[in-house]
Amino acid sequence: MNFLESSLKPKTSLWYYILTILIALIAANFIGAIPYISVIFYQGLQNGFSIQEISANMTNITVLGISKNVALGLLLFSFVVGLFAMIPFFKIFNKRTLKEVINGTNKIRWSHFFWGAGVWTIVMAVLLLIDYLVSPSNFTINFNPVSFFILLLISLVLIPLQTSFEEISFRGYLAQGIAGATGSRIFSIFIPSVLFGLMHSLNPEVAAYGFFSVMPQYIFFGLLFGIMATLDDGIELPMGVHAANNIFLSLFVTNQSSALQTDAIFTQLSMDPMKELISLIICGMLICIFFGRKYKWSFSILSERVTLSEKHEIEDRW
Repeated sequence: MNFLESSLKPKTSLWYYILTILIALIAANFIGAIPYISVIFYQGLQNGFSIQEISANMTNITVLGISKNVALGLLLFSFVVGLFAMIPFFKIFNKRTLKEVINGTNKIRWSHFFWGAGVWTIVMAVLLLIDYLVSPSNFTINFNPVSFFILLLISLVLIPLQTSFEEISFRGYLAQGIAGATGSRIFSIFIPSVLFGLMHSLNPEVAAYGFFSVMPQYIFFGLLFGIMATLDDGIELPMGVHAANNIFLSLFVTNQSSALQTDAIFTQLSMDPMKELISLIICGMLICIFFGRKYKWSFSILSERVTLSEKHEIEDRW
């Protein structure tokens, strides 16, 4: 195993990990938000809105006459800033490269990324088809070829960077820091998962359906990704699944309370958070079984301590 063990080569204080995450979040939410805020106020004032009206619609900028594609691109750009602000500190604070944060080695397993993305895309397509067949009246179709093509480009380019920022931050870097500090794989899965969920607590879905209705979905997603990363000895699979999940939602289905307000093909009129959670748990278990068989995972590794093997210790001495 290399992924979590790389936190011990060399072992550095957990505070460095926390500081790096804070730097990335500040960069994303302040520097990365400058284009978003600038466009909102410029376009809003041009369209005759007052500063008070603009401020009241900061999370619903289509009201101000700004297209959904522009809004999505500006929103995703902030995550890109956070990602590139974070990467240099891996080397500065932890003497580690981006590749080592991803899986503890110097080679990214792109096949794992694309397998994760492909399998989860199929899962999402099947779930959407079932939902549509069961309740077609719960969907409206909105297809504009030009707008959809622009949305496709934005989604394929920027969403993988957005989801990579979240996966590298939580399932990669922070998980390694917690593993190095505690020696526990369970803690390295559980703590980032809860923080990942809380990071989404300001999403519009939470306001629409309630904290305790929606938060279990985010935390379960975090747990699923954390378990996959630990068993697969790297975060390529979660990176692929997460990217596919957000790209699929961006392109094919949205709803009024979605964090991704896009010109998707389908608009879902209502959503049942409990049904969504049950579907997520079932599908999460199925893909864990699938990838467990494909990559011959050893589930017993979850209870093992994070330590350097004799081989790693010899390599470090040399």
